[in-house]
Amino acid sequence: MISLPEAKRTLLKLLPQAGGILLRYFGRRGLSARSKGGVDFVTVADLAVERFLIAWLKKSFPDSAFLAEETAPKNFKRLEKKQDLWIIDPLDGTASFSRHHPDFAVSVALAGRGEVRCGAIYLPFFRKLYWASKAETSASVNGRRLSVAKTASLATSFLATGWPWELPLRATTAAWQRNLALKVRALHIFGSSVADLAAVAEGRLDGYFHCSLKPWDTAAAALMIEKAGGRVTDVHGQPRRIFEPTILASNGRLHNKILKFLK
Repeated sequence: MISLPEAKRTLLKLLPQAGGILLRYFGRRGLSARSKGGVDFVTVADLAVERFLIAWLKKSFPDSAFLAEETAPKNFKRLEKKQDLWIIDPLDGTASFSRHHPDFAVSVALAGRGEVRCGAIYLPFFRKLYWASKAETSASVNGRRLSVAKTASLATSFLATGWPWELPLRATTAAWQRNLALKVRALHIFGSSVADLAAVAEGRLDGYFHCSLKPWDTAAAALMIEKAGGRVTDVHGQPRRIFEPTILASNGRLHNKILKFLK
């Protein structure tokens, strides 16, 4: 089993380097891309960072298993019980990135037997490096302790969501937005679920919900929110596992209030 101190040293070194690769691509005109089906797509930047992260993690931890967005098998749920599983999102917010918006992130988590043991997130444009570990009492950003917001009223809350790539599911997101629009102060779609979930952990958002995410979108961020004092469940309020597609993450105080509108 990979030790958490060793994982921490590795990830806190690797993610800023991965972010540096993304920044070299950021702003390029005519960025090479290919369709992944529907409106989803992948760019050369996604692929370059994924290759970089897997190569270095394999070199450091040769007995590991990998679940990375661009090379994930269709039946990736069989990986849930692996002892040392690296869960990698090389570029979350590809659409934003491709249109020169700064809301994009890199995320890597280490899981074992279906439980996230530690994770790191990096926001290259803002040079923010987030960290959380099961062995530590709190999460951090650039070495500063994270804490969720204290907002207790929906009327003063800032929430965010995201559009699923599966177009039929967008009706669900639209219905949730309609349910909440007149109850909250603001309801945003920024374009990166990883960055938005990190913002919940940091107290810049009060909650985030989504009906169709993958493990690489949520593994590291969910642990950070919990370590920052927040709450993470599925959209029915049930305990959430790594491979559950729906998510409600909040500061805790608003959790049950938001759940009522996600029916």
